[in-house]
Amino acid sequence: MTNSGGENNLKYVSLGFEIAAGLGVPIGIGFWIDRTWATMPWFTFAGIILGVSVTIMLMVRLANNQE
Repeated sequence: MTNSGGENNLKYVSLGFEIAAGLGVPIGIGFWIDRTWATMPWFTFAGIILGVSVTIMLMVRLANNQE
């Protein structure tokens, strides 16, 4: 027996990790810079904006590939 849904599930798991990394990495870097340079919360906000922008670009690219 083969798992025909396994490949499809892997695609969604991969998408989830891409979204999490696209949001988490810029926010984490911004938070780290804020703590290091004592500039709270400016770089964290910049990381949030960058993370959301990256995630939107990922979704647009994914939607264009679906067509």
